Amino acid sequence: MIPWKHSFENTAQMGPLKKPCRLHITFHGYGPEELLASSYTAFLCSVKCPGSLILQCYDLAKNFIALSTPVIGGFHSPVEREVLNILLRASVPVCVVMGRGLPVRIPAEFRQLMEEGRMILASPFDGRTKRATAETALKRNLIISALAEKVFVAYAAPGSKTETLCRVISKWNKPRFTFNHEANRNLLSMGFSSVEGGIGKPDCDKVLEKKISE
Repeated sequence: MIPWKHSFENTAQMGPLKKPCRLHITFHGYGPEELLASSYTAFLCSVKCPGSLILQCYDLAKNFIALSTPVIGGFHSPVEREVLNILLRASVPVCVVMGRGLPVRIPAEFRQLMEEGRMILASPFDGRTKRATAETALKRNLIISALAEKVFVAYAAPGSKTETLCRVISKWNKPRFTFNHEANRNLLSMGFSSVEGGIGKPDCDKVLEKKISE
């Protein structure tokens, strides 16, 4: 499969005065390049996630599928990987963004999905970035959040890189959501809109559909 290179500019609106912050981004990728134009929802979660939130993440993934919501993420933390596994079993467009340069060989489980036009494997780093670090992961997640139309953060551990990123996102004029849970007080205080617990029940599905689709 031949890799491609796509350069574009993204403008995030910062703060109540909507001051523009421009990001010049170059993506290296495999898979159907046209999927870059999808209206993505970014999904992010810290490495250590409270158990009471994990099941809600699984149900959230099922809601993404039910609503045919394209999802973008690094899918590096354990919960993110589990959500990715659920999404890849369905037909929802997915963009996986790496925190290092692209691999020379595409993982076998990804190749067929790319050929079916369902998935992109991309990176904002060239081949000189051989391994992911905390710094490249933070930059990757910043780019993911800037490109997405909406951002859903399942959990951001206090003091974590994810929480640092969320403080940046909170200054953007971009729809942002999290679960209504005691562990997410930090995100709710930043202005993230809450989605009630118990996702997956019919009444909660309607709440989530309204929030993600609005």
